[in-house]
Amino acid sequence: MERRGLLLGLGGVTLLALTGCGTVPKVVTEQVMVSDGELRRSILKSAADIGWTVVKDVPGRIRLRYTKQSVHTLVVDVTYTKGQFVITPVAEGSSLIDEKGKAHRKVNSWTQNLARHIREDANRHFVRGKPETN
Repeated sequence: MERRGLLLGLGGVTLLALTGCGTVPKVVTEQVMVSDGELRRSILKSAADIGWTVVKDVPGRIRLRYTKQSVHTLVVDVTYTKGQFVITPVAEGSSLIDEKGKAHRKVNSWTQNLARHIREDANRHFVRGKPETN
């Protein structure tokens, strides 16, 4: 009887762990005070600095891929215009987003990390480009 209870308990914990990992991928929207050209440069530089690779680069949109330990892959589209950029996780090519749209818990933290690096790089450029006022 104890063995049966133990097996049922382990099965329940395993099921809970598997179903608890799914989340909805979030779209990240940020505002920065730089031109589209500088924003594109910040996106490309920041992505490269933290291990993302460019899949496609067309005016106003860059598709990026992040691969962790040759196992997990996340693909995002970064659209940008008029001092705003939007990071949207893409299921196509991503191993961390399933066909139902559920995402691994790391998807949102990886997109937030990318957004933070882009924002910080763009802000550094904005501050450096400002004329000094006395």
